[in-house]
Amino acid sequence: MVLEKGVWKKGKTIYDVIDGLKEGDVIIKGANCVDMTGARAGILIGHPKGGTILTVLQAVVGRRVRLVLPVGLEKRIADDIDDVAAVLNAPGSTGLRLMPVAGEIITEITAVENMFIAAHALGLGARIYTGPVANVNANLKVELEIPAGHRAVALLRVGAVDKPVDAVTAASGRRAVSETVNYSRVR
Repeated sequence: MVLEKGVWKKGKTIYDVIDGLKEGDVIIKGANCVDMTGARAGILIGHPKGGTILTVLQAVVGRRVRLVLPVGLEKRIADDIDDVAAVLNAPGSTGLRLMPVAGEIITEITAVENMFIAAHALGLGARIYTGPVANVNANLKVELEIPAGHRAVALLRVGAVDKPVDAVTAASGRRAVSETVNYSRVR
């Protein structure tokens, strides 16, 4: 999908617009795996000429176009991504190849963090919950219209607050140490 100044350019592909991209433009390219330790994503390649990722990298490296790589944490790999790529890309291997790529990795956790920060920037209160996620996935997917094949990873509660508060003004009064600490001697 190609958007230009917020307008969808129906029928256009990355190949139609790549030569016109410049610094300040953004390419969003979904990743197939992520190495969180090395902060790099992996793109599977099926085309013998490298597919869209090699086309994208011309603009990213050559013209400093921003590359955003959305990828779910369920696609984490435990091994070093370069080692995995070396195996998949070795002469004599069959099947897909893997291209390790540096870019701005956005996971579902990063997305929740960004929404949380945006809510506070707009003067709203926000709170992230992860405890009730199992219940949501087990019992509330239909009610919350979570599509088949998707799952909740966090709940973000957003709403108006009576008055803006911060950690200092909202903190409860401190109790005396003698009220909260009990020293006992074990023999």
